[in-house]
Amino acid sequence: MPKFEIWCEGYACTGDRAGAYHMGTWSGTDFRDAVVRFMDSDPGLKLYFDEESLSHWGCKLYDNEKDARASFG
Repeated sequence: MPKFEIWCEGYACTGDRAGAYHMGTWSGTDFRDAVVRFMDSDPGLKLYFDEESLSHWGCKLYDNEKDARASFG
């Protein structure tokens, strides 16, 4: 199975701001499968994961740094 980088987009809310960050690298049949497997590996991460929208804490997940940084750096 190929490996995919998992990046979480940055955010800006209630005066707080954070840039995109690399969550990890995981294997899967495609990016979605890799993200689901990654989240399944850690119950703490999975609590805030929305599989339908492929987001974590409401922040979208991407397979590359450039797209993850497009919104809020």
